[in-house]
Amino acid sequence: MKKSKLILSIITLVCLGLGFLLGFVAPEFSKSIKFFGNWYIQELKIIIGPVIFASIFVNVLKRKKGSSLTLLKTIGLFVVMFIVTFLLTAGVVAITKPGAGFVLDNAANMEEGKEADFGVLSILKHLIPSSLEDVFLGKSIFLFIVVAFISSLIVSFTPIKDKAANVFEVIRKYLGYALQIIIFLTPLAVIPLVANSIVTYGSLLIEAGLKYILFAWGCSILALILVMILPVWLIAKVNPITYVKNVAKVWLVSLSTCSSVATLPHTIKCCNEDFGVDEKITNVVVPLGCTIHMCGGAVSFALLGLFVAQMSGFTITFGTFLLMILCATLINMAAPGIPGGGKVIGVSYLMIFGLPVDGFYGFYNGIYSLLDMSYTTLNVTGDISANIILNKFEKKEEPHVEESSIEENAIKE
Repeated sequence: MKKSKLILSIITLVCLGLGFLLGFVAPEFSKSIKFFGNWYIQELKIIIGPVIFASIFVNVLKRKKGSSLTLLKTIGLFVVMFIVTFLLTAGVVAITKPGAGFVLDNAANMEEGKEADFGVLSILKHLIPSSLEDVFLGKSIFLFIVVAFISSLIVSFTPIKDKAANVFEVIRKYLGYALQIIIFLTPLAVIPLVANSIVTYGSLLIEAGLKYILFAWGCSILALILVMILPVWLIAKVNPITYVKNVAKVWLVSLSTCSSVATLPHTIKCCNEDFGVDEKITNVVVPLGCTIHMCGGAVSFALLGLFVAQMSGFTITFGTFLLMILCATLINMAAPGIPGGGKVIGVSYLMIFGLPVDGFYGFYNGIYSLLDMSYTTLNVTGDISANIILNKFEKKEEPHVEESSIEENAIKE
């Protein structure tokens, strides 16, 4: 799995280069093959709704069991860390405006002859399907998310919970196969998508892409310091140098695999052995973190949504911004069950707010493997920090249990 993912990433980067070359050298030919890139995006739009529905349904019904109070604390902390990371990234992007000065073709922002309105009322209207056709053409992603969460929560309290989970697990499995086939076509789709973007925007696309990579890594590092390391230092009294020294070996795995699941054994070992976290807490927090805790996703959603909005010339209202956070949080919980999650949910997120997909998305697909390294590492680090913080809180609530672990290990270091 790891090898095939690496090969696909390399091939995609090569096709990214071919798309650049083709766009500059053969603009007319680039226009003639645009249909394949459009087909690729359309297929993603059609399948992403059912995939998200099945993923959320299964994740809710098969959520890890543990102490109810610890579980609630864990979810609460995850949500807080996600929102803070989103706000941090949004603040950086809002102040620096990296997407400004690169305006996507107005035709990409037109729907039925009218320029898209990015106000909160328009967005709310856009979230509700106006016809059955909208549902099947992938224009109602938010509807799938809400219905999936509500229905799965209801079913989770019924006797058919396990049977329903098994049925939707099978559905998710086969939808995953279909989605994986589409994802394997990503390198071929990147060529016409990037080539046509080059024909339309020229070297400005390269400039925008390089900015995007720079801001993705920059915001990830900023979140790492302010959301992961600083709170652990202030709350659990773990020296930042000790923290980095212990977590660095986990980073090597996350950077090379781009997989929170593949890094899981190393994450658990780091928490238990290096930071002395109680195994009972680790067994709840870390596996759950692989499912719903994705601070890297917060950086990804905030940067993608605001960057493309700036490129499209949209002004985001406060109400729309709150909706962006809400949608990002909900979609983020379904992401781990989706093959090629980051690339796929990027489409769904842009679609929810009526933002243009084709103008920048081809390039985004091409560079995603470079972004995924930082996002996955941030996800894994967030799990470790949340685990340490929750362990500290749990020990405070157990006055007869000796204070140990983290402080002692930190002093020894």
